[in-house]
Amino acid sequence: MNSPTNAREILIAEALGDIVRLLDRVEAITATLETTRREMVSTGADLTQRLDAIEGRIQAMARNAAIGLVHRLAQQASEALHTAVAGESRVIADRMRQAFGEQLESLLVRVSSLSDELRRFNRHWETWLTHLATAIISGLLTWSLTVAWATR
Repeated sequence: MNSPTNAREILIAEALGDIVRLLDRVEAITATLETTRREMVSTGADLTQRLDAIEGRIQAMARNAAIGLVHRLAQQASEALHTAVAGESRVIADRMRQAFGEQLESLLVRVSSLSDELRRFNRHWETWLTHLATAIISGLLTWSLTVAWATR
């Protein structure tokens, strides 16, 4: 009967040895897992910082792209507006020439002749103003000489 007890004790001893080895492995794995956890936390923090930097750059690029797009659209709209205004101005000017061409020509001839007459009239008055100034100065000199001679 010794053998079943010994066999049982041997099995128990082997089981206890297996448990000890298993516990040693669990402790080794626990230490490795803790080291791995720390490294993963550190890597996660590093990745978060890098992602924040990348996100900032992407936002800046998106902002610059939007600003560039707005500028380009504004420039194209301005060019289209200038082109449209120039075209409409030409059309309006052509229609005005057609509608008022003859009347404007006769009106311009009359305005030109009136302008010539006005220039001649202004020159005529300049001559008369010169004569008037001469007469006034002569009169004043005559009066001052007369008063000066009479008071002597």
